Amino acid sequence: MDKTNTQGFEVGTPGQPFETLGNAVNSAWDGAELRIRANDYSELMTISKRIRVTTEGGVTRIGD
Repeated sequence: MDKTNTQGFEVGTPGQPFETLGNAVNSAWDGAELRIRANDYSELMTISKRIRVTTEGGVTRIGD
């Protein structure tokens, strides 16, 4: 996931990552791993799936 992806296509790959956490979580399945590029993401959400969330490239903040 990378909120700086402005290519227009979000398919969840490193070359075309999801732009929002919501899109990434909605496309994830139980047991999936979400890799989030370091940044601040202002989304607030409850994740009810069993997923692993990891960050790449530094600190990631989710929420306000």
